[in-house]
Amino acid sequence: MDAALKALADPHRRRILELVADGELTAGGIAEHFTLTRPAVSQHLAVLVEAGLLELRRDGTRRLYRARRAGFAGAALLLEGFWDDRLGRLVRAVGSEAARPAADDVERVCVQRDVYLPAGPERVWAMLTDPEAATGWMGVDARIDPRPGGVYRVEVVPGEVVEGEVLVAERPTRFAHTWGWVGEGGAVPPGTTAVAYELVPLDGGTLLRLTHRELPGVRAAGSHSRGWAHYLERLAAVAAVGDAGPDPWVADPGRLLAELRP
Repeated sequence: MDAALKALADPHRRRILELVADGELTAGGIAEHFTLTRPAVSQHLAVLVEAGLLELRRDGTRRLYRARRAGFAGAALLLEGFWDDRLGRLVRAVGSEAARPAADDVERVCVQRDVYLPAGPERVWAMLTDPEAATGWMGVDARIDPRPGGVYRVEVVPGEVVEGEVLVAERPTRFAHTWGWVGEGGAVPPGTTAVAYELVPLDGGTLLRLTHRELPGVRAAGSHSRGWAHYLERLAAVAAVGDAGPDPWVADPGRLLAELRP
């Protein structure tokens, strides 16, 4: 991730990635767009390949370069988390419980996150819908019946439970369910928001797009966005190496209350 961010810091490298975002170019073809020397362009290409942001394919004596979308996943999560943290600080600075509008007047907000997972859609589908697999990246206990009308219930950390009803189950491309906290006190109760997953095959793995709709205002959207960043990072670890390790929020449930719940 550090190598990707350092590579992206240079405007010449960002321009190279724009040139090869939708197709392949040779080193010479790329160099035609710059006033840099050919050796300088070659050095930038080497940095991008080393950072995992470019794919290199040899065709006889030619070297063809193309953007590697999977290489951007870690950097994207980090940058999204950076802005989520600033958003949370802004909300805490200007908002208060007394200033929150009545429930009927709350603007509903949508949170969306994309992550590349080095696993096929069938395996990712299982990690989302199989209770045992699902608790490998989120929660300590789960009941998931992956069919429309089925139960979705996850004890995220001891004593903190989300409940919902499955809305869509189209294996292995789409899964959606309602979402809300049991005993939340009215802020995000069960049935009031919805989480949808879209699974798209990409580069031998899966691009997972998560959309959490109908969150009641910026405060709830910011906290849930930070929460999804945490859990999607764990999901990516399971997809990559089979184990995300112990969840620090399970060991310290107060961290979930501080970071995830509005």
